[in-house]
Amino acid sequence: MSNLKNMRVVITGASSGFGSVTAKLLVAQGCKVTLGARRKDRLEELVTELGDFSTYEITDVKKKDDLDKLVQKSI
Repeated sequence: MSNLKNMRVVITGASSGFGSVTAKLLVAQGCKVTLGARRKDRLEELVTELGDFSTYEITDVKKKDDLDKLVQKSI
């Protein structure tokens, strides 16, 4: 991968599957990730695992307001 250090990345569907794996890979490369999903408990576990380079926002991608909050949290 090219240099991804300090890049900000927003990931939806982050509480499991590809989203979770992607978050782990990106943090390992030095990215700062903002995670979005509906399952708060899983997001909290993942952020605890990933540490200071991650944060989350409860997000239902069907709701524009939720997506706006996710992007604002990332900024």
